[in-house]
Amino acid sequence: VGKSTFAVQLSICIARGYQFLNRGIQQGSVAYLSLDVALADILETFKQFGLKDSDEIYLHAGRAPDKALVWLLEQVTKYSIRFVVIDTMQRLFRFRDLNDYATISNDLEPVLDSNAHIMLLHHAGKGAGDDLDSAIGSTALRGLAYSFLHLKRLPDSTQRIFRTDQRGGKNFDEIAISDGSDGA
Repeated sequence: VGKSTFAVQLSICIARGYQFLNRGIQQGSVAYLSLDVALADILETFKQFGLKDSDEIYLHAGRAPDKALVWLLEQVTKYSIRFVVIDTMQRLFRFRDLNDYATISNDLEPVLDSNAHIMLLHHAGKGAGDDLDSAIGSTALRGLAYSFLHLKRLPDSTQRIFRTDQRGGKNFDEIAISDGSDGA
């Protein structure tokens, strides 16, 4: 659907302090954990968005490290990371049952209490009704999120619909985002 591409562009904007979708950004260092694809693949995506050597973006690709949560929190502190993308959440946490509310809440809490903003990328269920309730698994996933972002692919189109649900602050207006291949 484009969640990784969306997160890569947001990561570069944060590393540089550039606006994203017409909103101001607080500049900070970024860690991107690409647990679904190889380093060469995610690096190519970053390069397509103009990654520079000067961008404070730390990449990890491939399998999640042993004791991944401890490792991640150490990296956040060591490099003063302000924004972390975990692509995808299930590859880091390896939940046995994504519908177990207590387990999801308990396992995610230490990450959400870190000094960095954590963006968990996750898959939506097939044929889900309400877009904002489409994440596979427990309602804890949406309930724990301060900002819940959703991308939906439009049939037979290069466009995606972007929606948000925020506990605080102002929701983004629902917008259509294009991959640019049709000139939009």
